[in-house]
Amino acid sequence: MKVKDIKKILSRLLTDELRYRSFDYGTFDEYSKKYKPLYEFTISFHGTPKIQENPQQYNPIGCNYEGLNKLYSQVNERQKNVIIKYLEASLNFDVATGYHKLLLAFLIRNHFCDLVLSKILNKKHNNLDVQAINDLVFIVRFEHNKLPDKFLKILAKYINKRNNIADVKLKESLRILGLVIDQIEHFRIIHFLVEDENYEIVKDAEKVLSYFEKYKFKKDFTEALKEIEKRINSLGTKFDFKHSCDLIRSLLENFNVELAEKISIKTKVPPSIGTKNRNQEALNYLVKNGVNFLAQKEIDLCSKLYGLLSDKSGHRLFSDKEYARVAKNYTLEWCYMCLTILDKYL
Repeated sequence: MKVKDIKKILSRLLTDELRYRSFDYGTFDEYSKKYKPLYEFTISFHGTPKIQENPQQYNPIGCNYEGLNKLYSQVNERQKNVIIKYLEASLNFDVATGYHKLLLAFLIRNHFCDLVLSKILNKKHNNLDVQAINDLVFIVRFEHNKLPDKFLKILAKYINKRNNIADVKLKESLRILGLVIDQIEHFRIIHFLVEDENYEIVKDAEKVLSYFEKYKFKKDFTEALKEIEKRINSLGTKFDFKHSCDLIRSLLENFNVELAEKISIKTKVPPSIGTKNRNQEALNYLVKNGVNFLAQKEIDLCSKLYGLLSDKSGHRLFSDKEYARVAKNYTLEWCYMCLTILDKYL
């Protein structure tokens, strides 16, 4: 696909957004009357905010999101950069457009939070548009699970510096944005204090799932993680330690094999993986054949983890469930490290 064709499609996706949007919530005043004030909404830490509206009538991001996402997934890296630069140029917070939510949702879901933040902090934006900020408020709520803590802190600091704004409506929109950020931070702290899990591991798990989606890993990985979590967090007294370790080991092995396959797309060197020693052969590929994706010491670490999971005896001074939970976290962090490297490698 030629660059001019990509830009033509992007132009159509953006300019036709209002025409094909199934529900336009109109001005912020109309939106506030139709629903409750944004800062009163309940934010679920593990899911998106709940909105009492018929999903067939209400489309919060826009009907063209799927088209934009499909276009992005079908082009090469150079063309992806063209798309991101086009969207960056189109994202302005000093003018009202019908596609702010579409752009913000797409950029945030594809890990371009820094780009969004830079556009907000741009010194050229002396006059922020009320509707553009309202769209930002909505997306911050709607995509709160994907927003890094740093993003929220810098945005809150930016809002605090604009207390002397003359525009009453804009000042109110920024105030509500600040309240939404406070609420998100509050729920993250409560989750950290109440949940019986490390906050950083929870965040890493969310990032791993996001990377799985971004790089089109098999859905089996997501399902496997959920099944492992379900077994470990089960309130039942009976816990199948051996089967849980099998699930974790299988997740680790299948991840390493598919990781090697993903990398081979760039290296043009197909991995040679049989049926018996799949995990070790996949790991060997990551460090040899000129791939140099990981260091030998990192490969050795994963090999030992895999061997540990193969030994289903547990530890005499550690409960089986806790042992499985720690093993799951080790595996999760391995996936997170590799996916973070993959994101820069490809």
